[in-house]
Amino acid sequence: MFFKKKEPEVDESQVIFAPWSGYYYPATIVGGTDTHAQIMFLNGNKAAVLRNQIVELEEAFKTMLFAANWKNKGTYYGGFISNRQPLTMSYNDGAVEQVKLGQLRGTKPK
Repeated sequence: MFFKKKEPEVDESQVIFAPWSGYYYPATIVGGTDTHAQIMFLNGNKAAVLRNQIVELEEAFKTMLFAANWKNKGTYYGGFISNRQPLTMSYNDGAVEQVKLGQLRGTKPK
């Protein structure tokens, strides 16, 4: 029998968005220095990023363009956050889905 890995419960007040491979993903800060932050992405990956690359959660929701991992199956589709409680993604094709923070990735508008 296989079990789907459950996303850990996260205090939303501690979540930031940090860069990884051209996108910004939700993460938490777990340490660092004055200039760098050690972060852990919600999927468990760890990285060091410059503190000035971090986007606070509220700022991310105001300024970033989002895509979400549709049904958490690995394919990301663009859209917008149409509701924060519960977190709801409205996709560009008209589909709507409740998502977890870990399903989101963002980009900064150009």
